[in-house]
Amino acid sequence: MTASPIGKRFAAHAVPLGPWAERAGYPIRHQPLEGRVPDSLLDPTVRRPWSRVQTELLAKHNEGYLVVEAGPVDIVLHDWTDERGTNATAYLFSTKGDLYIEDPHWLTILNGQGPIFQVLDAATSKVFFDLSACATVVEVDEPYLYLGGHDNFGHWMCEIVARLMGVCRQASDLLDLPFLFDKLTEPQRAFLRHLGFENPIRILQAPGARTYAYRFRHLFIAALPPCTFSFPLMHERIRRTTNDAKDGTGGRYFLSRRQLVPRHRIANEAAIETCLKAFGFETHLSDVFDPIADMRRIGQAEMLVLPYGAALGNLPMTGPECQIIVLGPDFLLTDRFEHPVLHYSRRYLFPFLDRLQLIPGTLPPNQPSPIDDRGDLHINLLQFDVPYVYRVEALAMAVLNAEKRLGRVHRSGSLAFGEKAGEAGR
Repeated sequence: MTASPIGKRFAAHAVPLGPWAERAGYPIRHQPLEGRVPDSLLDPTVRRPWSRVQTELLAKHNEGYLVVEAGPVDIVLHDWTDERGTNATAYLFSTKGDLYIEDPHWLTILNGQGPIFQVLDAATSKVFFDLSACATVVEVDEPYLYLGGHDNFGHWMCEIVARLMGVCRQASDLLDLPFLFDKLTEPQRAFLRHLGFENPIRILQAPGARTYAYRFRHLFIAALPPCTFSFPLMHERIRRTTNDAKDGTGGRYFLSRRQLVPRHRIANEAAIETCLKAFGFETHLSDVFDPIADMRRIGQAEMLVLPYGAALGNLPMTGPECQIIVLGPDFLLTDRFEHPVLHYSRRYLFPFLDRLQLIPGTLPPNQPSPIDDRGDLHINLLQFDVPYVYRVEALAMAVLNAEKRLGRVHRSGSLAFGEKAGEAGR
């Protein structure tokens, strides 16, 4: 296929950026990543399942950095509904009909959604696509820098902003182009302005507007660099933005989701907050974001406690000494299971492994377990929102461990919980 795939049904492949561009004959700019490989990717003591993530990130470092000048390229927007409501996803098709997908492991989960009519062979990423329902095509001649898009704060920071940081370091000439986003919220737009980006912006999926298929004549697509490369760049950019050279000398913060009931994720939130308050923590609601104040607060924090979810997008803003404690369901944080969703989560936690503690929660009574009678794990998005119960003693012990690493002790918390936490650790 050399013409537009719009309006057709066909078999092709879903592949990462490099093979996607090569198969279509798009020009590719390839260069090594600047700087040395992080020590964490060369540490032989890292154990499974984290060693699998380590191997993958090291391979991405060794692959280097790609920029593709795609043209023409077709973008199909698909509206879809799941347990959480209506959303939209953008699919980028080359002139060969191939789909650009950052991680082909997601194909089995995306099977049957939108233009992915059927995954024919997951091993070779061969897919039968159906674009026959796409009738209206908007032609765009102007060149753009494509950055993707996501309204979830965690995805926005770890994927969209991370991709932009890679461009700043590796392909700064592209910063003269207008930016293209699948979607963009007003807080995200303000965040970009505070980081110093004033580029013209085009948004494919505007709230309440009709969605189309697009054909771009010139679309520059930069690779998503490994997070061990992009996250330090994000912290440095934010540090410069807030004009603050301090790292890890600020406060202790608990990023709460309690206002998001029934998606608050912590069943015994009051007990958790009481424990953390004794250790000098302030509670901040995770859906309230002030770009400058929060960037400065997180960048200076010496300790963060947060439930698994969108708030993980705060982690790349932390300084290199900040201690991190994540609360999450036991199936998510234990090392027992391998699953694309779990692997995805571990990838973005790996850069913080040397200062990260995980507190697994237990399922409340009368809640269906995601683990069946054979011990197999079955995940859907709603299971991440079930409020789990967390042991206060385990949390206190984690805070005491973090204090030990920092060499700074909050006396009130140590007196209140030190004895119990010591017992929990024995």
